[in-house]
Order: sequence, then structure tokens, then C-alpha cells
Amino acid sequence: MAGIMGRLVDGTRGMVGEAGVEVGRRVYADGYDRAVEISPGVLGQKIDALMKRTMSGDRLSDQELFLLGSLTEFREELTQALNDFWEQGGPSGVRSDERR
Repeated sequence: MAGIMGRLVDGTRGMVGEAGVEVGRRVYADGYDRAVEISPGVLGQKIDALMKRTMSGDRLSDQELFLLGSLTEFREELTQALNDFWEQGGPSGVRSDERR
């Protein structure tokens, strides 16, 4: 295995055996899951701020409208790419059933 997960698995296996490897994989999966929540969430905050302005009656400039559309599309693409990556095994084969 390559990368950080590979080193984690190899080191954990040597210290505490296969049970420790599963604990390490769960911790890693939890961390990845949290990152997936954070990344689109940050974009969502920016999108929500622009949407709040439009809901209050403010007119967005052409640049702001473009930004709103771009951020919305980017968030969707990012979420899909993160989910696809995970479903394909993610780094070092962390399975999709290990994700909450």
C-alpha cells in the first residue's frame, strides 16, 4: 500500500494486529467523511449568503450572479467527485461500507 493510509495500516498491523488495522481504517474513514462534510459546507455558506441577499430583495450584480452559479455548480461537482472517489475505494482501498 502506498501513501499515508498504507503506512498507517502497516504500522498498526505491526503494533496491534488486524484488529488495530480495522480501528485505523475506521478512524481514517471517519476523517474522510468529515472532510466531505466540511468542503461542500464552506461553499454552501458562500452560496447561502448570496441567496440570502436575493431573498431580501437585493439585486445581485452580473458578477455576483455568475459567482453564485459557478459556486453552486462547483459544489455539486465537488460533492460528486468526492462520492465517486470514495465509492471506487478511496486511497488504499477503504471500502464504501466503512463510511458512515
